[in-house]
Amino acid sequence: MSIEFRCNQCGKLLRTADDTAGQPAQCPSCSAIQPIPFGAAIPDDGLYGLAEPPPSMGSPFARPAQPGPTPFNYGNPYASPMSPATARYDEYFEDGPRTGPPWERDAPSVRSFIATAREALGSTSPFFFEMRREGGFGLPLAYSFLGGMIGALAQAFHPIVLVALLQTLLPNNFRPADPAEAAWGPLITLAAAPLVVIIYPFILAAILHVMLAVLGSTHFPYETTYRVTAYSTGTAALLSLVPFCGRLIELVTAIVLLSIGLAQAHEASGGKAAAAVLLPFVVCGGLAVAVFVVAGLAAGM
Repeated sequence: MSIEFRCNQCGKLLRTADDTAGQPAQCPSCSAIQPIPFGAAIPDDGLYGLAEPPPSMGSPFARPAQPGPTPFNYGNPYASPMSPATARYDEYFEDGPRTGPPWERDAPSVRSFIATAREALGSTSPFFFEMRREGGFGLPLAYSFLGGMIGALAQAFHPIVLVALLQTLLPNNFRPADPAEAAWGPLITLAAAPLVVIIYPFILAAILHVMLAVLGSTHFPYETTYRVTAYSTGTAALLSLVPFCGRLIELVTAIVLLSIGLAQAHEASGGKAAAAVLLPFVVCGGLAVAVFVVAGLAAGM
């Protein structure tokens, strides 16, 4: 015998074996969690007590099975009947609806921006596990832009503040240039910052997506990689507020966030995600060293 009932959220017709009555289950259509009712049994087709729906009825078993086991694998009481040689129920990766960060869930605001940065830094793995893989580029771009501009402002004004302090504390003979003169370089850099802050995550995400493809770990589209990149770089840029060593802290934090974020969002192994992040740095560093060596040899000839 089988139990037939409709989801109390979306109304989709569902069927499952009668020995699952009373168990909590998740609708494969709308992801609503509800208990399987007792009774409402219908005749089965003799295969594991699970009846095949009529041709005119939409199948409630459309969700594809995913390999397991993982910490988030659950027995699916809505799974289609399988051959006698296999398990009774399909095992599938069920993470439910992704709620997204506060920046998306609660609408953009100062409060949701701070809450998103706090979650990304303090609960990195759960943060990216809940991040929506798709949903548009707009909100991640806005978050990345705000974080990047805060970091750019900090990096522009740190040298100016430092020169001003040295002008005050050091004797006349050891004082650096006038703060007004020292401000020109940072201010020119700051003027170009908006364009750089917008373009940089797109380019970095493209590089990381290619690296993941080379390693065979691109399980989701480019948008997923971009969303990880935008939230990682936007959050890490805030650490540029730390004087003197802020940029170094930002770089290390960005690498950590990107590695964890790509692993969670693309369901890749931690090693492959870290390799995808570090390979561009290794390649660029190697090219820089090669150029430096070649330039040195050319100068000595």
